[in-house]
Amino acid sequence: MRALIVIVVLNISLITAYNEYSNNVTTADLKELRKLLFVSRDYDRFARPIPKNDIFRVSIDYNLIHITNFDIRSQILTAEGWLFSSWHDGSLAWDTTALRHIPNIRIPSTQLYLPDLMSYNSVDYGSPRIINTNAIVYRNGNVLWVPPMTLKAMCRVNLKRWPYDEHICFIKFGSWTHDGYIMDVFPMNRTNPGLLNDIWKNTEFDISYINVTRDVKFYDCCKEPYPSISFFFRVQRRPSLYHYIISMPAF
Repeated sequence: MRALIVIVVLNISLITAYNEYSNNVTTADLKELRKLLFVSRDYDRFARPIPKNDIFRVSIDYNLIHITNFDIRSQILTAEGWLFSSWHDGSLAWDTTALRHIPNIRIPSTQLYLPDLMSYNSVDYGSPRIINTNAIVYRNGNVLWVPPMTLKAMCRVNLKRWPYDEHICFIKFGSWTHDGYIMDVFPMNRTNPGLLNDIWKNTEFDISYINVTRDVKFYDCCKEPYPSISFFFRVQRRPSLYHYIISMPAF
């Protein structure tokens, strides 16, 4: 557990371009900035942070960290991962002379307007379980939120080559209540997708990242587009244990 905490801290450090406590930023500075953003401006976390007719654009990425369980019979994958999401909130930008030296600030996500992202292929809508961690708000109004999450998703199983079987699983995200004219989603432009894939090794399956796709659907009921992002993973069984059992002669 201690090693995991160190890795998490290191990776969050890589995500942030600056540290809020660098450049001689004081506690008084941060207090003044929070007062500016949430008191003086009367920030409303329930109001979309963009002009009325603009589209709220959200970039997302998903890092699968660990398969908690893969139920072959029910074809349900239970996974732990990190959901990266980034957007622009102009109400949270600052450029005043007194506070310009503060590059970013950590704010509890419960105080911010958040995109209503949901896993479309979840089999348990008590899932995903998302932890309300801090978000990083940058001086230009960009927001980065990386909550850990647990989810259960459907995964088509193919056992034709057991115990050398492999399965292509995917997790699809999109807005739960908004169409694409109100909120749009895009893959996050990151150089190392699946960066956290090797934190926890599963004893039975190897996991590898394949690709990410963006899909836009139209339905007969509605004229609006409905965009979504799908992350595909290859789940391959480690056959060594089964090979040993099959190959050993019976006495």
